[in-house]
This record gives sequence, C-alpha cells and structure tokens, in this order.
Amino acid sequence: MRTSKAWMLGAIALSFAACGDGDGDTSRDAGSPRDDAGAEDAHVVAPRDASLPPRDVAGCEPLEIGRCVLEGGARCTGSETEATFAPLDGPITPVIGPQGATMFPLAIRTRGVSPGDPTRPFASENPELELLLFDVHGDPIATLRSRAGMREVGDELETSSLYLIVDERPAALIGEDFVVVAHLVDVDERERCGEAVLLAR
Repeated sequence: MRTSKAWMLGAIALSFAACGDGDGDTSRDAGSPRDDAGAEDAHVVAPRDASLPPRDVAGCEPLEIGRCVLEGGARCTGSETEATFAPLDGPITPVIGPQGATMFPLAIRTRGVSPGDPTRPFASENPELELLLFDVHGDPIATLRSRAGMREVGDELETSSLYLIVDERPAALIGEDFVVVAHLVDVDERERCGEAVLLAR
C-alpha cells in the first residue's frame, strides 16, 4: 500500500440503493454498472485531500460516522459489550480483534429512522447498514453489511461496535488515509448516508 499526501483526482461511483433518487433500484453493491440515464443519480464520492472535513453523500439525509469507544474513551477491540459512539475528530488507530483480524472500530449515529431492536443484532426490523472503505487511489479495501439495531441517546440514534476488517497488519496501515462511506435503510425505506476520512495513525 502506497502512502499519498493527496487524494487521486477522479471519483468513485457508488450505486447505493437509490438513495434519494426514487427509482426503486434495490442494488447495494459498490461498482455495479448503471445505464447512462441513471448516471446522474449515482452517488459519487470524490477522493480529496484528507485535511478537508468530511461531507455528506449527495442525495441522502445525513448519517455521522464516528469511532467505537469504551467507557473512558478506550478503543473498542471486538470483545466488548458496552461500546458507545464518539466523534471521529482525529486520527484512528486500527486494532487487532480477538480472532487476530485487523479492524477499524467504527460507530454511526443519525436521527429520524426506525431504530429496530439493539438487543437483537440480526432482527429483521433492524436497519440495513453498509460501510465501504476505499484507499486514496479509489480502490475498495473493506465492506461491512449488517442489520444493526440502534439505541436512543438523547434525540439521536446510535449503533457502535462496527468493525471494518482489513486484510493487512496494523503497521501496514499506519500513515495511510482512507475514505469510508455509509448507507443505512430502515424498515420504512428511509435512508441515511454519510462519508468520513479515516486517518490511520
């Protein structure tokens, strides 16, 4: 993996499930072909300098991507049960999970969707969540698809303990920059999207 100080010019076309385009397309695979008529509705994430703040993915109500932390701010490692959301306000360090996998421990929060049941991780009423990780060259690195129940925290809904598993040792990721894109759909087909820059340090 090569270290880069600037994002490669160009764009990553993500054919998420009609996030805001209303055409009824249910495909959620990154890189799926779309015809020219639908090209203007595709979600495009332009890689950019990592010093710029994250922005919302066009066409969706916002979803915030953050880090998964334990009480006191300790990093999640995959073995905890009481994890919470913390803002992604700086670099994030990949961790080694209990089975030896390298992971980025993430969390999300939003509002205005059906939360499902956070005590039943795979319940059919839980929102469908997809996280996609890209490197600075626009190459896909990792994908997470889950049915994640969300808990109420004040006026917002959160889910944590989301682990993007990367096929590298942590030392190979340190110093690299990544883009993570999130897409959530609840049982009523309400959608939320978000994007963040991950600085692996």
